Amino acid sequence: MPQPHYAPLLLAFLTQTARFHPRLVEQKGTPIDTALFYADATRHHMGKCDFPGEPTLEKVQALLMLGYHEWTALQGRKGWIRIGTAIRCAQSLNYQFDAELDERMPGHGTEAESRLSEKDQFILRETQRRTFWSCCLLDRYLSWGKNRPPMLNPDDFNRIQLPCSDGAFNFGRKVQTRLLGEVDQKYKERRMNSPKDIKWEVGDSEGELTWYIKVVDLFGQIVKWSCSDGKRNGRRFVLGIDGRAKLTQS
Repeated sequence: MPQPHYAPLLLAFLTQTARFHPRLVEQKGTPIDTALFYADATRHHMGKCDFPGEPTLEKVQALLMLGYHEWTALQGRKGWIRIGTAIRCAQSLNYQFDAELDERMPGHGTEAESRLSEKDQFILRETQRRTFWSCCLLDRYLSWGKNRPPMLNPDDFNRIQLPCSDGAFNFGRKVQTRLLGEVDQKYKERRMNSPKDIKWEVGDSEGELTWYIKVVDLFGQIVKWSCSDGKRNGRRFVLGIDGRAKLTQS
């Protein structure tokens, strides 16, 4: 299981949250100074922990939170590079694949993790999955422009399901969800062709995070079209039947 004492992860968490704690803010003067203090501490301890070293879940999460801070602190280039490192670490851990959707992929867990209960295994895998989707969201955020191309292509996300609902995650109920860009009819067909003992999230039971990811993906494509002068070049932005944005020539 993830080690809770990984110092950079705790410091990165404080980078995001300490500004909202009055007593911590009193020590540094302002919320901005408080966030900057913990961001510097995060970078310092990353260096002490043999960074980047061997990729781990905690390192990916710490990089994401630190990169997000740098982006919002008007250090976009640093944040872009930091998020890129997090993405490569997550990919090296195979977080972009679900073994249930691709028999070629081995499981993600260690021998110790394989001895966990089914409930705990699902919670851990969903944590890894949500961490990867966080990589995707931040990759989209930081790549909205001409000079920072995204590292991830959503068209390749056909071997990882979208996050489950918070209820299933919190209580460890193993469920399966739709894929990014999978319309209702395709999703229905996949459910009908699956074993009967699989639990699926459909309609109102699907998590809010699923729809948020779909919205960010769509908006990212709109921004890409806008920044590429698509309209002036005779290219039109349309939605395909799968709900994904497409560029066509007028």
